[in-house]
Amino acid sequence: MARYMWNISSFKNRSIIIFALLMLFLSKICTTYTPYFFKMIIDTLSDGRNMSGVFLYIISYGLFKIVAEVFNQSKEIAFTHASQFITRATSTRMFSHIHSLSLDYHLKKKTGEFLRTMDHGLKSLEIIFTFSSMTLLPSFVEAFLVTILVCYMYGFLYTTIICITIVLYVLYTIIISEWRSDIVLKTKLADNAVNNHTVESLVNYETIKYCSNEKYEEKKYFSLFERYSKFFVLGKSRLSVTNIGQVMIISIGIMLVSYFAVQDIVNAKFSIGDLTLLNMYVLQVSLPLGNFGFAYKQTRIALLDTHHMIKIFDEVPTVKDIDNAQEVAIDDYQIQFHNVSFSYDNGIDILKGVNFVIPGQKVTAIVGETGAGKSTIFRLIFRFFDPVLGKVTVDKQDLTLLRLNDWRSKISVVSQDITLFNDTIYQNILYGNLSASYEQVVDATKKASLYNFVNSLPKKFDTIVGERGLKISGGEKQRLAIARAILKDAPIVLYDEPTSAIDLETEQHLQDMIHSNSSDKTSIIIAHRLSTITNADKIIVMKGGQVIEEGTHEELLNNKLQYYKMYMSSQK
Repeated sequence: MARYMWNISSFKNRSIIIFALLMLFLSKICTTYTPYFFKMIIDTLSDGRNMSGVFLYIISYGLFKIVAEVFNQSKEIAFTHASQFITRATSTRMFSHIHSLSLDYHLKKKTGEFLRTMDHGLKSLEIIFTFSSMTLLPSFVEAFLVTILVCYMYGFLYTTIICITIVLYVLYTIIISEWRSDIVLKTKLADNAVNNHTVESLVNYETIKYCSNEKYEEKKYFSLFERYSKFFVLGKSRLSVTNIGQVMIISIGIMLVSYFAVQDIVNAKFSIGDLTLLNMYVLQVSLPLGNFGFAYKQTRIALLDTHHMIKIFDEVPTVKDIDNAQEVAIDDYQIQFHNVSFSYDNGIDILKGVNFVIPGQKVTAIVGETGAGKSTIFRLIFRFFDPVLGKVTVDKQDLTLLRLNDWRSKISVVSQDITLFNDTIYQNILYGNLSASYEQVVDATKKASLYNFVNSLPKKFDTIVGERGLKISGGEKQRLAIARAILKDAPIVLYDEPTSAIDLETEQHLQDMIHSNSSDKTSIIIAHRLSTITNADKIIVMKGGQVIEEGTHEELLNNKLQYYKMYMSSQK
């Protein structure tokens, strides 16, 4: 973890870390030497020596405490700056990494659990840095300096007692924390389960209401929370056992040092100041060590959280650029599937040796029953996935040889499941082309038959659509998505049920719009409502992951095969 923090830091941040370590060391030197002046004050008063020297020791005592605090606060500021840099850099790297992963990862992940893992991981990274730099490391530096000074001033016996006390305390804390780690992990997992269920329940609020399953969700939530509570109580019990043992070790160390010091005073080897100084040193070491258990526990938990986060960094995209990937250099964007087979992780074949051509700058419709593989074709064209067998080409160029981002920039998508940001209508449309002007946004809105609706709203384009677009209807969401695709103005447009949530009048308008723009675009439409694709230049009919018919609307009706049956059924 230390290597990771160092490697991710810039030269400036590394310099800040080195400066902080220097401030730490200087602070602890001053802190270690400060009690010596207090000893001299007591000895001077006890011996009745020159009282003017007492004031010099008092001034020195105060000045050393002030200087130590200045160094300490400088260290705190520097470490805080470094910690924030590391957290910010890791967070940005995580955000970028997640967006670089392929669709298969996002389909498998649980959003609530992932967000909690990322949030806890970033906070834990800060905790590790904070406790290591502001608690653990300072404690050991101080213990080391005190041990050296005690050895120099009072010899082997007292040094041995202090060293044994420190070593026993640290070993006991580590061993007992390992004993507690299993419960800590189970508590974290149980807590994640509770939060994951909460997020899932809120996301599926409408489904729960439709099925009248509020009580079922409540019972499930209670059961998960009860399991978390059981582990939490057990963890607290083991923590109490840990604290008792730690206090016993420190107390025995203090008693032994005091016992031998008193004997040396009786034998006139030590002064009262020496007894005071030894007690101050034991307390000076034991007080930071008193926080060692808490710091070790928090660091241990934090390491578990960062371990879960780092596992996300271990994920690699399954679809990515090859070395020396080419730029897209295409004429008419003709797309062809060459003996393409594909299956998801469940092993079920979705596409089985598919062969077909999508003409460039034409309108092609893909129809078929549910599960025939229509949406998978879209995902392969967009390169969310690559074929298991065969290849997909555009103007005879294999898609896997093209730069991924360059290729995707050539495609606009209107999906059936519309995703909107919790932002204004204007920003949601502008997302299709962030450099577009206001006039271009308005024009796209008019082409998508959305302008009149937007203009009727009190805040017009500044209207917030709500989380996932819940403040507007399904038809309005779909038209907004079409406007966004129009604004992107890509040479390839994928329409997945573009008219599924709009009225017949608007449907006809959008059909006309699609065809009017098809002269210079390759338009591909997935349709269940066959009336929307009767004017398509080509219709591909799929069944069971295979292409069973191809042709125009009239040609397929004349064949009187699967398409004919589907169309006749839709007219009833």
